[in-house]
Amino acid sequence: MNVVTWIKSTSGGKLAWRLFIAFLGGIITFIGLIFMLTPGPGIPVLLIGLAILATEFAWAKRAVTKAKEAATSAGERAPFLKMKTLIPVGLVITLFAVGYWVHLTFNKG
Repeated sequence: MNVVTWIKSTSGGKLAWRLFIAFLGGIITFIGLIFMLTPGPGIPVLLIGLAILATEFAWAKRAVTKAKEAATSAGERAPFLKMKTLIPVGLVITLFAVGYWVHLTFNKG
């Protein structure tokens, strides 16, 4: 018998486990929401919090399922050809920008 099964074996333990999951998942989801507004990995942290909540709550499981469907749909809509050209073009622009910055920095005279 593992620890979670042992905790959930009584009605009080089941309630305590659900409260623990609600607290832990809620805190992580809240941190993810804060990261959405500040620099940080907002979406991954938000999804981790929802995944924790989904272990005990049906509404969170539906939210995770919708997020997976949206990610799959977006991935199917994004043409591969655009990504094949976008990365090299971005790299060339970045190299020109860095070269120009180096030129301005070292040729001040």
